[in-house]
Amino acid sequence: MSAKNLVCSTKTLDLLPSLPSPVYLQIHPTEITIHQSSMASELPAWEPVRDQLFAVATHQFEPKTSQTDKDFPDQVQLAVGDVIEIHETCGTWHRGYVFVPVNVHEEPKFGVVPANHTHVVPSLAITSHAKFTPKDVKSAPDSAIGSEPSPANADAEPDDSEELPQCLRNSFKAKPSKGQPPPDCTFPAYQSEVSDGEPLVDDIHSALRDWNLELKRLLMEQNYKQYALLKKELYYVVKGRRQLIGRSVSEDGMEKVRSDLVSRINRGNYLQNLDLILLDPLKGACVDIESKTNVIQMFRDYTTLSDSVAKTTTSKSDYSSPRSPTLHRLGFEEVAPETPGGRSSVAAVAVLELKNLSGPITTHDNWLELRFSICSKAGPKFLTEALVVSLPPCFKFHDLPKQKAMFADLTNSILTSETFLVVQVLEVGPVGDWGMRKSFADQATVRKPFAVGCLDTQDLLQGKETQPTQGFAIRLAYSSGSSNFATMHESMLTKVQTDSKDIVYVGLRAYPYDVTDYIMTNPLYKTSPIVMRNSYPTFIPKSDARNSLFVTVGSGIFSKQSGRNVQVTLVVRTKDEQPISSCLFAGGGTQGESRLSSFVHYHCSNPVWNDTVRIDLEPTAMMGAHVLFIFRHCSSSDKVNKGDRLPFGFAFLSIANGWGQLVEDMEHKLVVYKADKAGIPKGYLKFQQDATCLKVDSSVNNLEDLVTASDGSKMIALKDSFSCSTSLCSSALTQNRPLVRLLNWRGLLDLPYNDITSILRDLQFVGEVEMLKFLPQAVDALFGILKSKLNPDSKLNDVILAEVVRFMQLERDRRLTSAGRRIRTYIDEQFNFASVWPDLVVFIKGVLAQPPSPQILQYRKSVIQLWGTFFALALRSRKLQQELEKKQDGQVSETVNTSFKQALWMVLKEISEFMGVPGPEVARDQMVALQSFSSVLDQLETAFNGPEVVEVLVSFADAIGEPSHSSVLEHKLLFILNTVKGKLFLNQEARVPLAKACCRWLREHTSFWNPSSGGAGSRKNVLRYCMIILAEIIDRQQQFIRSRIKAGDEMSEDEQEMERVCCELVPVALEQFHDAMEIGDEMKQSVISAPSLNQLKSFSHTMSSLQFSTTPSVTTSIISPSSPQPSTFSSGVASNASTSGPTSPQEIHGRPTWNPLAALTGTCVLGLLNMVSPERLAQFIKESRVENSDSTRVLVIQLFEVSKCILEGESYPQSWVNLHIFSCKVFVQLFEVLFDYCTEAYSPKTVKNFDHWVWCSYFKVLASLILAFGRHAYGHCGQTKRLASIVAPENQIFTRSMLIFARAWNICGKGPDETPMIECQRRMIPELIGEVMNLALFRNSTVRESACTILFQMIRTEHQLKKSISRLEQDSITKLDTLLAVREVTEKQRSMFPNEFMAVVDRECKNDDLRRACMKYGNLLAEFLKLTWTVVTLAGEDQYEDDRWEATMALAKFMRRNGREVTYLKYISNLADSQMKNNNPAEAGYTLKKHADSLTWDNDVLLEANLECGFDKRQTSFERKEELYNRVITWFDQGKQWEAAIDMCEEVGEQYRKKLFRYDKLASVLRRQADFHERIGSEKRYYSEYFRVGFYGLGFPSSLRNRLFIYRGMEWEKIGPFCERIQAQHPEAELLKTNTPPNNEVMQSNRQYLQITRVEPEPDMSHPVLQEDPDTLNENIRQFYQFNNVSTFAFSRPIKKMQKNKENEFLSLWTEMTLYHTEDTFPHHLRRSPVVRTEIKELSPIQNAVSTMRKKTSELTGLEKRFAKSPKDNCNPLTMSLNGAIDAPVNGGINMYKSSFLSPGYLEANSEHADLVKDLRRAIDDQVVVMRRCLELHQHIVPPTMRPLHDKLVELFFINYEEEVSRLHLPPSIASSGQDPTATEGVPVVRAGGSPRSSVSGSSGSLSNSMSSRFSRVLTKSWTPGQKLGFQFSPNEADEQQVSGTSNHGHTRQLSLGWNRTKR
Repeated sequence: MSAKNLVCSTKTLDLLPSLPSPVYLQIHPTEITIHQSSMASELPAWEPVRDQLFAVATHQFEPKTSQTDKDFPDQVQLAVGDVIEIHETCGTWHRGYVFVPVNVHEEPKFGVVPANHTHVVPSLAITSHAKFTPKDVKSAPDSAIGSEPSPANADAEPDDSEELPQCLRNSFKAKPSKGQPPPDCTFPAYQSEVSDGEPLVDDIHSALRDWNLELKRLLMEQNYKQYALLKKELYYVVKGRRQLIGRSVSEDGMEKVRSDLVSRINRGNYLQNLDLILLDPLKGACVDIESKTNVIQMFRDYTTLSDSVAKTTTSKSDYSSPRSPTLHRLGFEEVAPETPGGRSSVAAVAVLELKNLSGPITTHDNWLELRFSICSKAGPKFLTEALVVSLPPCFKFHDLPKQKAMFADLTNSILTSETFLVVQVLEVGPVGDWGMRKSFADQATVRKPFAVGCLDTQDLLQGKETQPTQGFAIRLAYSSGSSNFATMHESMLTKVQTDSKDIVYVGLRAYPYDVTDYIMTNPLYKTSPIVMRNSYPTFIPKSDARNSLFVTVGSGIFSKQSGRNVQVTLVVRTKDEQPISSCLFAGGGTQGESRLSSFVHYHCSNPVWNDTVRIDLEPTAMMGAHVLFIFRHCSSSDKVNKGDRLPFGFAFLSIANGWGQLVEDMEHKLVVYKADKAGIPKGYLKFQQDATCLKVDSSVNNLEDLVTASDGSKMIALKDSFSCSTSLCSSALTQNRPLVRLLNWRGLLDLPYNDITSILRDLQFVGEVEMLKFLPQAVDALFGILKSKLNPDSKLNDVILAEVVRFMQLERDRRLTSAGRRIRTYIDEQFNFASVWPDLVVFIKGVLAQPPSPQILQYRKSVIQLWGTFFALALRSRKLQQELEKKQDGQVSETVNTSFKQALWMVLKEISEFMGVPGPEVARDQMVALQSFSSVLDQLETAFNGPEVVEVLVSFADAIGEPSHSSVLEHKLLFILNTVKGKLFLNQEARVPLAKACCRWLREHTSFWNPSSGGAGSRKNVLRYCMIILAEIIDRQQQFIRSRIKAGDEMSEDEQEMERVCCELVPVALEQFHDAMEIGDEMKQSVISAPSLNQLKSFSHTMSSLQFSTTPSVTTSIISPSSPQPSTFSSGVASNASTSGPTSPQEIHGRPTWNPLAALTGTCVLGLLNMVSPERLAQFIKESRVENSDSTRVLVIQLFEVSKCILEGESYPQSWVNLHIFSCKVFVQLFEVLFDYCTEAYSPKTVKNFDHWVWCSYFKVLASLILAFGRHAYGHCGQTKRLASIVAPENQIFTRSMLIFARAWNICGKGPDETPMIECQRRMIPELIGEVMNLALFRNSTVRESACTILFQMIRTEHQLKKSISRLEQDSITKLDTLLAVREVTEKQRSMFPNEFMAVVDRECKNDDLRRACMKYGNLLAEFLKLTWTVVTLAGEDQYEDDRWEATMALAKFMRRNGREVTYLKYISNLADSQMKNNNPAEAGYTLKKHADSLTWDNDVLLEANLECGFDKRQTSFERKEELYNRVITWFDQGKQWEAAIDMCEEVGEQYRKKLFRYDKLASVLRRQADFHERIGSEKRYYSEYFRVGFYGLGFPSSLRNRLFIYRGMEWEKIGPFCERIQAQHPEAELLKTNTPPNNEVMQSNRQYLQITRVEPEPDMSHPVLQEDPDTLNENIRQFYQFNNVSTFAFSRPIKKMQKNKENEFLSLWTEMTLYHTEDTFPHHLRRSPVVRTEIKELSPIQNAVSTMRKKTSELTGLEKRFAKSPKDNCNPLTMSLNGAIDAPVNGGINMYKSSFLSPGYLEANSEHADLVKDLRRAIDDQVVVMRRCLELHQHIVPPTMRPLHDKLVELFFINYEEEVSRLHLPPSIASSGQDPTATEGVPVVRAGGSPRSSVSGSSGSLSNSMSSRFSRVLTKSWTPGQKLGFQFSPNEADEQQVSGTSNHGHTRQLSLGWNRTKR
């Protein structure tokens, strides 16, 4: 196939759904064609497909206008990769839904697509679940292509459908395609062929589709931080997907890849607040949600998952690496004790890789030695020995073998502390070439200091920092020949390193393994060197056979005679002074040597080496060995062939003393003895080694002393000094003297006197680490002494066993994390005393019987904590005794067996009696006993059978009685929990009695809470422990059930008995849930995010106690029993995380809330209901009803309430979709069981006794079930929709639920013998109308149709009983209004609901009156839904505020028309608040006034609080109206609507004056009113302009299409900004350039057109203010009424009615004036109003002239008043206006009007215009009079720079208007500038047609000039007297504002002055 640009082929169709964006293929047109045979006039009929079928678009398809449209309308566009759900086929065409995979939020489109553009992909379909069809639907034959599959539940269908009325059964029938709405769509599962082997691939595809949309959203919101995080996750997921498909790694590697991908998918979803999907981390498949799913395990997985994603997204290392270990992953918890059931690994290994070196160091001429060590900043001190790496001269790193090593035995304290990786570089070369970089082949070489580098490893070891590809860089600092080389790293730990060109690149990462386990996991590291700790760790490593002594060559001070280049050589010798070979190690990665030499400081007499070596010897060899230190001077003259230079001195250090104690870990100052000529003299061990206690006989000289040995021999000691330090790391040898004495106790047996008492007493000085290392040997020694002749009368038993207690108590030490494992190993494998069990039993009894004292109480507590250990020792002792009996006698002694059991029973009886002792002094020991006794039970299982152990358990627990304190009760419950978790529950014989006992205990401790036991916190802890116990029981029993099902076995009697026990636990769990919700409210703690990090930390630890293990668990929960840790809970409803806005993981405050205690309790309820069969549950409910019907009713109601809480997300977050979907499946089964019971127990017998409350609860929870599953099946998260379509197809939930709903509704309408009892149904209508309408708005057609049918039945019932449905109408609107405020409903759902309802009415209604009522009801619903949809679509869009406000007001009016006054007021209040937020106080005031107008001034009417309107308390009608008036007046004041505020003040004042007689309030109102009056007259207000906006074209919605609106602009908003604002609201609209009315073509076009023009308000001139004389009225008052209280607006445009008069254009100037009448008067509650009526008037040329003259006169009058009042203002506006009137252009002005219309010829030709001629003459005269007054005013205020212009204007005035001046008897000149123009005396002012009068009064003063200097300069230069002024002037910005405020609002004023001013 030829292609221009082929992007993908059909071989990759299985991957098409995962494409991040549509991929287009450019195919040759002839390749892909539409078959013409399908377009024939006679087309085959559409045939429905047999099974669910999906296809993928392989080619792009664009619908074209052709004959095809007639045959196949509704064609849908296709892009490559789109998925089509095929419903019908017709020839080569498909009809169905088209899904866009790259946008899961986009609604699928229903239509027709060509078949040859698609490829059928069966793997996308879910064919394993058949659709449900009731029995009354007659299925077509199997051969028919459209036949429906068989019902999924055929056995239950026949009776179900027969009970339904015919009208309801129709809603379940399959509908033909013709004439019916489109069928429901099924979200495709997007299962590709690749997913057969790797199901995780499809989950990745689904996640990437969701993330693709989120990436775009984050970019648009400029959330770059979140974008970067998500992008990084997406990158890793895509990379991992390639590995899954390519299978390029091993199976073990694939498991790691899957696990990492699962964690990253969940982390990415958490980042975006998407749903969390449980995926198997090993297989990658979705967690099973079948009928027997372990819901407890699912809940535990969710808490762990939430904890994990919360930690990784809030830590510094959010995305450091795919498998970066964090402390949480390593499992370190040093503060937690190591317990018998604790962790198996407490160590970590750090892998170091030398990646590269760069810089001059790579070209060095000598060998280099790199020593890597981990150093602690505290001290500082080295924590490990050194890893030694040798590099040859001038090496090339890539030619060297890979250098990897492991640092072993790293504890949490090391990983979390400040640590550094220190690299010390030593040069191996001749002594004399420091810095010369040369090689001398014949010279002897030494190790010399070269460089040091440090790397901060604290974050690296914790996995908090991403490792670069090239590794971490360590820059080296040179230290050639420096004496401070050994301490350079200490200063580098705190100082910033300098830039160095020599860099060492390393990789470092920690893993949570012991080194032996890590090597087994990674065999490639078998040959890698292991770097050990230089001290013994606080735990016993698995490879604990270590016997090392670390010796550090410290420092020395040497004389000049000794030498300055001192080298120290170490040799290990025996006591015979013979060297031991291969026992010295320079560090990790080195071989054992016989001697090692330190590096050499050049010319340094006091060198510091700090060079550490390791000595490895067998314990016996180490006892007699010593270390010999040999000192020699190195010189550059030393030659290789001459050997080593003779030493000048030596020192020695014995490793052990004579009685077996090793040298202590400390610094040792040694004596430096002088070497003789032969070297080291023999017999030196006889002399002293310690310099601190050296006894000198005499001094030989200043440098030497003489020392005498014990045998009298002598040796010279140098006065040089030398120190070293040692550190023992041995599991076989010790430095502790009391411990050595204990281990050698057998040497005392033959002595006549033994000091055994002092040995036991001195054991208190043994440290814990030493005790742990030698625990087996020490405990064996103690038991050996116990049974030896040293203790003949057992007098030392208590002392010896007290020391045993000390040793066994090590497992309680939190620092010794491996003590528990070591003790268990000792008891099970090394303990070998067969006859000590009687002593142990007597010891336990004796401790309990001791009288209380402070010392005894502490000791008793320690013993009680070790009960499990002592019982284990006793049982082990008896087992060893039995083996001896078998060996000696051939059989076990039954007598001894009986005695042993009796002894145990007696001890257990003593323990139970001890638990029953009351009093606070024993309460603490009782709590410790509860903590420890579960370990005793695990041990007893070896001596007793299961029922006997349960008997012991029950006796022990019941002995406690009523606890005196809540802590005892908490520990009792914790004990029960540990018992359930132990091996006892695995015993088949013990399981049932144990479960029954637990059921009894739970019922006892949850049924009643004694307030004296504690507050809400204690009660919460008790309930939490109870629920954890119940969860553990469910978890284990569920595992047994799954194992039995997997094996195919029948249900045993024990399992049936467990079912009965579980049924008894259901009421307990229900009560617990109610209490958990109450406690969450009582605690009133801060809301916890879902889930917050702190909460999950404690709660995940709680859930970790639920972990199931096949090994015996004798430990307690991680919640410390000694101090139970309360976790914080909060109640609240969790919102769907997928629909909430995204937030940053660092700011989790906006996440949904949840109640962990309620979550666990709800999960237990689910587990119980899932574990019990429906038959068993139904039987249990019926049996309980027989016993007590009232309690059964309570049980049923509780089931409803708990189910509703779980379904609505009040228990755990709704983002936990696996749990929610599982709960839906469980509750469907539950409601089927409850339906049968409710039908039997609560079906109506009589109307009076009908229990409608039970049925209402039943219907409500059923509706919640449907809606809860719908949130996932139709939500916004594609991953969730895919999961829902796979594990629970929608028809499995929706159809079954609605069938139950319909049957239940039918049952409630029938009495005994099928008699109608519709009164019972009517009683439920007010409660259920909201639920039914909620379902009627559902997307699923089955649910929607059934709900509409039930709604019709409700209307029919109401109409039949009341003959009216008005109450139902009001309730429906109220419920719908509440519903739509909290639920997202699409436009399609809003439109389908009324249509579906009307279809049901047409089908079912036979009564005409009822039909009319239903038609009215349907129209009411349709109108309301349409109005609410308009409001919803405009919500949140600021640019559509006008449309939103208008829609809100329309909705409010609708509510008022339908009697919903409260809802009307709510919308009014919301609208007013919204307007205030958008800074529209005037509109907000007019809106809120509507609320006030609905109230009366009545003090007797009491109104309830209305929080929605802002009233939080009850008020009288007068008080509320008064409060509203005050608020409105304030808003009017802010909007400068003072006139409206005055009217309201007058109304309020009238009430104060005449009704309340509150003159104090009246005075306040009057003062406020006076202030408004004063501001009206004094403050200048600037009024908004008005604009006409026309929306033309069919592209606009119907609310705007071809309509006209008048808009009130914003303050100071002109035509330009207004046009931009309107166009921003409608970006696709085109702005028309003409003002002519658009033609029909524009109005009928499918496009959008805008026409915007400025209009002038036309005020009502009959208003008294406008009737006043303008000269006497304040202009501020007049202007307000000119621009306010107007509803008529004018727009004028010139028209052509006659041929243009070229000589005088005024004679042919016709104008068309259009008057627009609006629906509302401005200002009002909105900023716009639709035009309701239009008038068109034509003005003749003379009418235009009259109008123009009057406008100009009005303008001049206003300017005159303004500057007479404020003469200091800038007079530019007056100057420009006078210039335009006096010096008019040649073709304009008054002279042209006079010549055109006042000539005799015009009047003769137009005699009908005689009145207009008189009006024009009068207007000219009025203007001349005003101009003369303005010139006189201008004379006195004009600045000097404008004086020439003024004089010219005066001259022109008297020239141009000489005739008017003469006729009107005006003064022939203007008063001089020295006369005050504001004086009223002597200044005659003549009005047109009247007598002279005085001018306006004002104040005089100096006049300021604000004209620009440039204007003055240009004016004086460009104008001379007598010159014609003809230039234009554009004022500056300040002048523009003044002009726009005083002139006719908004007109642009121009002053003809003859020059163009350039704007600066």
